[in-house]
Amino acid sequence: MRMMFTLRPIQKRWLQTVLLQHGDANMVVVVKSSAGCIDKILFAPNMTILPITLIYFQGNRENDRATLQWGVAQNEMLSRFEVERSTDGKNFISAGVIVATSKNGSENYSFSESASANIIYYRLKMYDKKLSADYSRTLVFKNSPNGSSLKIFSNPAVDKLTLSFFAVNSEPVAIKVYDLSGRLQMSERANVSQGENLLSFSLNTSLKTGLYAVEVNNGNEKLAAKFVKQ
Repeated sequence: MRMMFTLRPIQKRWLQTVLLQHGDANMVVVVKSSAGCIDKILFAPNMTILPITLIYFQGNRENDRATLQWGVAQNEMLSRFEVERSTDGKNFISAGVIVATSKNGSENYSFSESASANIIYYRLKMYDKKLSADYSRTLVFKNSPNGSSLKIFSNPAVDKLTLSFFAVNSEPVAIKVYDLSGRLQMSERANVSQGENLLSFSLNTSLKTGLYAVEVNNGNEKLAAKFVKQ
Protein backbone atom coordinates (compact mmCIF):
# COMPACT_ATOMS: atom_id res chain seq x y z
CA MET A 1 0.00 0.00 0.00
CA ARG A 2 1.29 3.51 -0.84
CA MET A 3 -0.10 6.73 0.69
CA MET A 4 0.91 10.35 0.11
CA PHE A 5 -0.20 13.47 1.94
CA THR A 6 0.97 17.11 1.99
CA LEU A 7 1.23 19.34 5.05
CA ARG A 8 0.63 23.10 4.99
CA PRO A 9 3.51 25.33 3.80
CA ILE A 10 6.05 26.27 6.47
CA GLN A 11 8.47 29.12 5.67
CA LYS A 12 7.85 28.75 1.92
CA ARG A 13 8.47 25.02 2.03
CA TRP A 14 6.15 22.11 1.54
CA LEU A 15 6.58 19.00 3.63
CA GLN A 16 5.54 15.85 1.78
CA THR A 17 5.53 12.41 3.35
CA VAL A 18 5.31 9.20 1.36
CA LEU A 19 4.54 6.08 3.36
CA LEU A 20 5.44 2.74 1.81
CA GLN A 21 4.08 -0.36 3.49
CA HIS A 22 4.86 -4.02 2.92
CA GLY A 23 4.34 -5.73 6.24
CA ASP A 24 6.40 -3.28 8.31
CA ALA A 25 6.76 0.29 6.99
CA ASN A 26 9.48 2.33 5.35
CA MET A 27 9.14 6.13 5.63
CA VAL A 28 10.35 8.63 3.04
CA VAL A 29 10.09 12.35 3.85
CA VAL A 30 10.56 14.79 0.96
CA VAL A 31 10.95 18.52 1.73
CA LYS A 32 10.22 20.81 -1.23
CA SER A 33 10.38 24.57 -1.68
CA SER A 34 7.34 26.53 -2.86
CA ALA A 35 8.87 26.42 -6.37
CA GLY A 36 8.75 22.64 -6.30
CA CYS A 37 12.49 22.05 -5.89
CA ILE A 38 13.53 19.22 -3.60
CA ASP A 39 15.51 20.51 -0.63
CA LYS A 40 15.89 17.35 1.40
CA ILE A 41 15.03 13.66 1.33
CA LEU A 42 14.94 11.63 4.52
CA PHE A 43 14.67 7.83 4.42
CA ALA A 44 13.99 5.81 7.56
CA PRO A 45 13.74 2.09 6.78
CA ASN A 46 12.23 -0.18 9.38
CA MET A 47 13.00 -3.33 7.45
CA THR A 48 14.69 -4.67 4.33
CA ILE A 49 12.28 -6.19 1.81
CA LEU A 50 13.80 -8.95 -0.31
CA PRO A 51 11.67 -10.37 -3.13
CA ILE A 52 11.29 -14.09 -3.69
CA THR A 53 13.93 -14.90 -6.31
CA LEU A 54 13.35 -18.04 -8.34
CA ILE A 55 16.61 -18.89 -10.10
CA TYR A 56 15.16 -21.66 -12.27
CA PHE A 57 12.06 -23.84 -12.56
CA GLN A 58 12.08 -26.85 -14.86
CA GLY A 59 10.92 -30.43 -15.09
CA ASN A 60 10.39 -33.50 -17.19
CA ARG A 61 7.81 -36.21 -17.66
CA GLU A 62 8.78 -39.81 -18.28
CA ASN A 63 6.84 -43.06 -17.93
CA ASP A 64 3.76 -41.22 -16.63
CA ARG A 65 5.74 -39.54 -13.86
CA ALA A 66 6.38 -35.78 -13.62
CA THR A 67 9.49 -34.48 -11.87
CA LEU A 68 10.00 -30.79 -11.08
CA GLN A 69 13.22 -29.05 -10.02
CA TRP A 70 13.72 -25.46 -8.93
CA GLY A 71 16.28 -23.26 -7.22
CA VAL A 72 15.89 -20.07 -5.20
CA ALA A 73 18.03 -17.27 -3.80
CA GLN A 74 17.52 -15.82 -0.29
CA ASN A 75 16.24 -19.20 0.87
CA GLU A 76 16.15 -17.93 4.47
CA MET A 77 13.28 -15.58 3.48
CA LEU A 78 11.04 -18.48 2.40
CA SER A 79 8.49 -20.49 4.37
CA ARG A 80 7.17 -23.13 1.96
CA PHE A 81 6.32 -24.02 -1.64
CA GLU A 82 2.94 -25.25 -2.77
CA VAL A 83 3.10 -27.24 -6.01
CA GLU A 84 -0.10 -26.62 -7.96
CA ARG A 85 -1.44 -28.85 -10.74
CA SER A 86 -4.02 -28.29 -13.47
CA THR A 87 -5.38 -30.18 -16.45
CA ASP A 88 -6.78 -27.11 -18.23
CA GLY A 89 -4.23 -24.40 -17.39
CA LYS A 90 -6.86 -22.35 -15.54
CA ASN A 91 -8.09 -24.24 -12.49
CA PHE A 92 -5.21 -25.31 -10.24
CA ILE A 93 -5.27 -27.56 -7.18
CA SER A 94 -2.56 -28.38 -4.66
CA ALA A 95 -0.39 -31.35 -5.62
CA GLY A 96 1.90 -31.13 -2.61
CA VAL A 97 3.72 -28.86 -0.16
CA ILE A 98 7.50 -28.57 0.23
CA VAL A 99 8.69 -26.85 3.42
CA ALA A 100 11.68 -24.56 2.93
CA THR A 101 14.93 -25.65 4.55
CA SER A 102 16.79 -23.49 7.08
CA LYS A 103 19.74 -22.96 4.74
CA ASN A 104 20.84 -19.38 4.03
CA GLY A 105 21.50 -18.21 0.49
CA SER A 106 20.62 -20.35 -2.53
CA GLU A 107 18.90 -23.73 -2.28
CA ASN A 108 17.53 -26.40 -4.65
CA TYR A 109 14.27 -28.33 -4.38
CA SER A 110 12.45 -31.09 -6.25
CA PHE A 111 9.01 -32.70 -6.43
CA SER A 112 7.80 -35.84 -8.19
CA GLU A 113 4.43 -37.51 -8.66
CA SER A 114 2.47 -39.81 -10.96
CA ALA A 115 1.08 -37.91 -13.98
CA SER A 116 -1.13 -39.91 -16.34
CA ALA A 117 -3.27 -37.11 -17.83
CA ASN A 118 -2.74 -36.36 -21.52
CA ILE A 119 -1.86 -32.74 -20.73
CA ILE A 120 -0.85 -31.40 -17.33
CA TYR A 121 0.25 -28.00 -16.01
CA TYR A 122 2.40 -27.20 -12.98
CA ARG A 123 3.29 -23.99 -11.16
CA LEU A 124 4.76 -23.02 -7.79
CA LYS A 125 3.07 -20.88 -5.18
CA MET A 126 5.93 -19.57 -3.04
CA TYR A 127 5.39 -18.21 0.48
CA ASP A 128 7.83 -15.99 2.35
CA LYS A 129 8.17 -15.82 6.15
CA LYS A 130 5.31 -13.29 6.35
CA LEU A 131 3.13 -15.68 4.28
CA SER A 132 3.03 -13.33 1.29
CA ALA A 133 2.78 -15.45 -1.85
CA ASP A 134 4.22 -15.23 -5.35
CA TYR A 135 3.80 -17.51 -8.38
CA SER A 136 6.29 -19.08 -10.76
CA ARG A 137 5.78 -19.47 -14.47
CA THR A 138 3.69 -22.45 -15.57
CA LEU A 139 5.20 -25.63 -16.99
CA VAL A 140 3.14 -27.77 -19.34
CA PHE A 141 3.71 -31.44 -20.20
CA LYS A 142 1.88 -33.08 -23.09
CA ASN A 143 1.81 -36.66 -24.26
CA SER A 144 2.83 -37.08 -27.88
CA PRO A 145 0.84 -39.53 -30.03
CA ASN A 146 3.65 -42.06 -29.63
CA GLY A 147 4.55 -41.09 -26.08
CA SER A 148 7.13 -38.50 -25.04
CA SER A 149 10.39 -40.32 -25.65
CA LEU A 150 13.82 -39.72 -27.10
CA LYS A 151 15.04 -42.39 -29.52
CA ILE A 152 18.62 -42.88 -30.68
CA PHE A 153 19.14 -44.46 -34.11
CA SER A 154 22.94 -44.52 -34.19
CA ASN A 155 23.60 -46.56 -31.05
CA PRO A 156 26.45 -47.40 -30.57
CA ALA A 157 27.66 -44.11 -32.05
CA VAL A 158 31.04 -43.58 -33.68
CA ASP A 159 31.34 -39.95 -34.78
CA LYS A 160 27.70 -38.86 -35.15
CA LEU A 161 24.53 -39.10 -33.06
CA THR A 162 21.04 -39.24 -34.61
CA LEU A 163 18.01 -38.50 -32.42
CA SER A 164 14.28 -38.82 -32.98
CA PHE A 165 11.64 -37.20 -30.77
CA PHE A 166 8.24 -35.52 -30.81
CA ALA A 167 8.01 -31.74 -30.20
CA VAL A 168 4.78 -30.15 -29.00
CA ASN A 169 5.74 -26.75 -30.47
CA SER A 170 8.12 -25.31 -33.04
CA GLU A 171 10.87 -23.88 -30.83
CA PRO A 172 14.61 -23.86 -30.07
CA VAL A 173 15.99 -26.67 -27.92
CA ALA A 174 19.26 -27.33 -26.11
CA ILE A 175 20.98 -30.66 -26.68
CA LYS A 176 23.53 -31.71 -24.06
CA VAL A 177 25.72 -34.77 -23.62
CA TYR A 178 26.83 -35.87 -20.13
CA ASP A 179 29.15 -38.58 -18.90
CA LEU A 180 28.01 -41.00 -16.19
CA SER A 181 29.37 -38.66 -13.50
CA GLY A 182 26.98 -35.94 -14.67
CA ARG A 183 29.72 -33.76 -16.18
CA LEU A 184 28.75 -31.82 -19.30
CA GLN A 185 30.76 -32.99 -22.33
CA MET A 186 28.92 -31.33 -25.24
CA SER A 187 26.29 -28.66 -25.80
CA GLU A 188 24.40 -27.91 -29.02
CA ARG A 189 21.33 -25.85 -29.97
CA ALA A 190 18.78 -26.57 -32.69
CA ASN A 191 15.42 -25.32 -33.94
CA VAL A 192 12.77 -28.04 -34.08
CA SER A 193 9.35 -28.20 -35.72
CA GLN A 194 6.06 -29.25 -34.19
CA GLY A 195 5.68 -33.01 -34.55
CA GLU A 196 8.31 -35.68 -35.14
CA ASN A 197 11.90 -34.48 -35.51
CA LEU A 198 15.08 -36.21 -36.65
CA LEU A 199 18.34 -34.51 -35.64
CA SER A 200 21.94 -35.49 -36.34
CA PHE A 201 25.08 -33.86 -34.98
CA SER A 202 28.77 -34.71 -34.83
CA LEU A 203 30.28 -35.93 -31.58
CA ASN A 204 33.35 -34.26 -30.16
CA THR A 205 36.53 -36.14 -30.98
CA SER A 206 37.50 -35.75 -27.32
CA LEU A 207 34.72 -38.14 -26.24
CA LYS A 208 36.24 -41.39 -25.07
CA THR A 209 34.71 -44.82 -25.55
CA GLY A 210 32.00 -45.41 -22.98
CA LEU A 211 28.41 -44.81 -21.90
CA TYR A 212 26.88 -41.30 -22.09
CA ALA A 213 23.51 -39.60 -21.61
CA VAL A 214 22.01 -37.16 -24.12
CA GLU A 215 19.35 -34.64 -23.09
CA VAL A 216 16.98 -32.49 -25.17
CA ASN A 217 15.56 -29.53 -23.22
CA ASN A 218 13.12 -26.87 -24.43
CA GLY A 219 13.15 -24.96 -21.13
CA ASN A 220 9.96 -26.60 -19.86
CA GLU A 221 10.52 -30.30 -20.44
CA LYS A 222 13.51 -32.60 -20.76
CA LEU A 223 13.86 -35.81 -22.75
CA ALA A 224 16.84 -38.05 -22.05
CA ALA A 225 18.36 -41.30 -23.28
CA LYS A 226 21.67 -43.17 -23.01
CA PHE A 227 24.04 -44.18 -25.78
CA VAL A 228 27.39 -45.88 -26.20
CA LYS A 229 30.31 -44.07 -27.82
CA GLN A 230 32.62 -46.44 -29.72
